Amino acid sequence: MVLLLQAAPAHAVANPAAVFCVESGGRYEMRQEANGTRGMCILPDGEPIDAWKHFRREQGQPAQQRPAGGLIALDRSDRREAHSTAAASDQRVMKNRIREPGVHSMARMSWVWAVR
Repeated sequence: MVLLLQAAPAHAVANPAAVFCVESGGRYEMRQEANGTRGMCILPDGEPIDAWKHFRREQGQPAQQRPAGGLIALDRSDRREAHSTAAASDQRVMKNRIREPGVHSMARMSWVWAVR
């Protein structure tokens, strides 16, 4: 008797702050601190800065990462439609939250639906 097991492939989304750090010429590293770990971007001039702080400061808006489902997160000021990278024949409905820039209330959250 032969038993074959195969694990399903894992999908991961890269940390947008880490990717931005490296693409802008910095070096990304995780630092252990008293309250946990923190992602730091070491800028080309040697200055360490929190990676997410650097990302937000340089981007000037919330992250627009591409989740594993193929949708991109958009803010309302963008006025672009949510889109999918999948084939049009795949009719599964995906949803993704969008937040207005500078709004921190869950009451101001809205949903975007896109056919994937």
